[in-house]
Amino acid sequence: NSARKFPHKSAIIFNDLRFSYEELLKKTQFLSNFIQDKTSSGDVISILCENSPFFVISYFSILKSGCIAHIIPPSISDFNLKEQIKETNPEMIFSNSNFEQKLQRTELINRTFFVENDSKFFEPTHDGFYGNRFHETSSIIFTSGTTSKPKGVKLTHKNVLTATSNIVKIMDIQTNDV
Repeated sequence: NSARKFPHKSAIIFNDLRFSYEELLKKTQFLSNFIQDKTSSGDVISILCENSPFFVISYFSILKSGCIAHIIPPSISDFNLKEQIKETNPEMIFSNSNFEQKLQRTELINRTFFVENDSKFFEPTHDGFYGNRFHETSSIIFTSGTTSKPKGVKLTHKNVLTATSNIVKIMDIQTNDV
């Protein structure tokens, strides 16, 4: 909706990078197309990267493709990374080159696509995309819970949209806010 209503308004400002809503939508669509070519709807895709535009684009692309996003915190230990990958069994892992050594240590490099902000993955392939299914799982987030072993919590598209809507209401975000 924001890309349609405010195509030239800044959606992401990060250091020297600035993406409009229109640019964000295009990059998201291109990466979503790549995902659709390599996976099936409902597959898990892990994201391991620092806070960056790449994370936002990857997350939205995974959701747009009909897959499930597994968000891995950048500070995760090698042991916990292996455990989460074993539990979620992702079809692929998106990461920045910053985490290449960590992924090599955990022997997960064979399923990893290293994507940077200027990547070929953000180039057009085709226009189609899978629609989101409101009540299906969209994300998996690990939490420690009451025991020491982290547990994967599945969130539906509805959970994510409701939480986002509540944040917008509580913060009283307006259309002209940056």
